[in-house]
Amino acid sequence: MIAQIEASIKYFEEEETLHIYGQQMWHDNAYIVGNRAALQRLQDQITQALQYGEKKDVFFPNDGEGYDLYVACVDDQFNWENLEAPYHDTEIFEKRKQPTKAFNKYKIDG
Repeated sequence: MIAQIEASIKYFEEEETLHIYGQQMWHDNAYIVGNRAALQRLQDQITQALQYGEKKDVFFPNDGEGYDLYVACVDDQFNWENLEAPYHDTEIFEKRKQPTKAFNKYKIDG
């Protein structure tokens, strides 16, 4: 029993590292890579976005430079034409605007 308690304490003290790699162009792969603690927190963030519509949290890649991750759950009537495609290869696509039109509860500069 003590080993289980110590294991759970270590889990919560574990450093959370999360990398998100978006698509550079059409049909390209996207990746989310994180340790267990970060992926658990991402799961919690998605659950809260499903419940409340939006959720913001802070994550860190392995270089320690934190970033805000915003998750929005939009309704089926959401106008996807309000958002630009998510691709980010600047040799193919112009620099894009942030997808801020999907968020109503957070003030996001974009």
